[in-house]
Amino acid sequence: MVFVRRVFAIGLTVVAFASASSTSAEKTQAKQPSHMLSLIRQPVPASQKDNFFQDIDGDGTLDQITLSLLGPIDSNYLKNQLDSMVYTWVDSSGHIKSYLVKGTDFTIDSKNPKRLVYKIPNPKAFYSYLTDIDTTHFGVYGRATMYANSPGDGQSVLPILMTDGMAPVIREAILRVADNDNSNDILTLTFSEPAQIYSGASDKELFEIKAPGSSDTRILHYSEILWKNNRTVELTFGKSIRLDQRPSSLDSIRFNTNTIADFAGNVVPSDAEYVKQGGASAKPFKVVVGDIRFKLTTVPKVSFNPSDPSIRAAQPIVAIVREYGSAANVNQDQGLIIDLGSRDLLFTLQQAIKNKKFANDSTLLIENIPVDTSKIRIRLELSLFTSSGDFVASKEEQVDCGDARFLGNCIDHPKQIFLQWNFKSQNGRVVGSGVYYAQMRIHFWYDSSPAVNVVDREKLEAWGVIRMTGNTALRQ
Repeated sequence: MVFVRRVFAIGLTVVAFASASSTSAEKTQAKQPSHMLSLIRQPVPASQKDNFFQDIDGDGTLDQITLSLLGPIDSNYLKNQLDSMVYTWVDSSGHIKSYLVKGTDFTIDSKNPKRLVYKIPNPKAFYSYLTDIDTTHFGVYGRATMYANSPGDGQSVLPILMTDGMAPVIREAILRVADNDNSNDILTLTFSEPAQIYSGASDKELFEIKAPGSSDTRILHYSEILWKNNRTVELTFGKSIRLDQRPSSLDSIRFNTNTIADFAGNVVPSDAEYVKQGGASAKPFKVVVGDIRFKLTTVPKVSFNPSDPSIRAAQPIVAIVREYGSAANVNQDQGLIIDLGSRDLLFTLQQAIKNKKFANDSTLLIENIPVDTSKIRIRLELSLFTSSGDFVASKEEQVDCGDARFLGNCIDHPKQIFLQWNFKSQNGRVVGSGVYYAQMRIHFWYDSSPAVNVVDREKLEAWGVIRMTGNTALRQ
């Protein structure tokens, strides 16, 4: 038996089909192994090379099989002599199955009459992010056998030497956002198979990224790249990378062309159709999931009029629900403003659940983890102190993802929560001009059993307050 990396030799094919499904059982028994090496002129056997399992659209799933024959053929050959092909692959549930392809299901390459192409009609039936034929924990798969009608000799069984022709893709992209301005963001990328930097590629331009719904891609720049193993890399984003140039949750990322290859040399080529098409739905992008980059919007300096009726009648700190993404009013907004909900919160939660409950399950994708949104709890805290450290006022607001303010679901109906300070102390007295320190805390958790802590962050800011007189600076 001959064994070549990523290629399976003829002797193994019989073993694969001995336990195949009933689809191929009768055909396997049609001839004994002694027939398998009888390469006669008709039918035309497959070449010993250039027979590929392929991922034409670049989404990490098998969608095409290409065979190279030793001689040219025509449509009559497909109809009358090539009876069928049987191949094995891993289905969506992780089981190896045999699949039957009729001879008439093949097409002849218009540029090469020796090449047959079979476009798989339902790639979704296959295991996602399986781009090689060396993933041994599944078992033996990636084998193929041709069954042809031989003139005067019944049916011939012709093994096919299959090769991996699938480029790697990004299987998972997990973002950890810095807790403070002095820390680094970390983006961890896991590939569908062992990979390496392609010959001649720059390690500074390996990936492309785009914002949600955008058709504009850009090269992702990072401070450092660390190969954890041949399937996982960590990208570090330090102070030298501007915030607007860093990845965020819900961005999409993919390999730049001709940069990352598997160990068989398969790489995303620059002339791939899915690369040339571009657009917001272009493949093979992977959505970045992970931590939310919270936008704690505050106004560092504001003036107020103590005669303003809206201030006089208000509580020291009140919680206001506004439309998601509302801009702060620099003339009157003093407080903690945060956008809550949306898909990035869901992904952050799924990542935390996986780390807590499924840390050892390498096959479970984050986006497939079920979440009961009614169990998402959010607590916001705002505490104010004078410059000398004296307590002024505080407010704690707990928000459930399923409450009426989010129309029952904060993922589908995100909102903005504004903890507005009305320039009063806890006892209701209006404060004077000065510098006040605002301590803000955000806590997300999943109220399951056991509870999963998602986010717990604090931030301290200095606010400048000017107390006006007369009829100026009244709130609108």
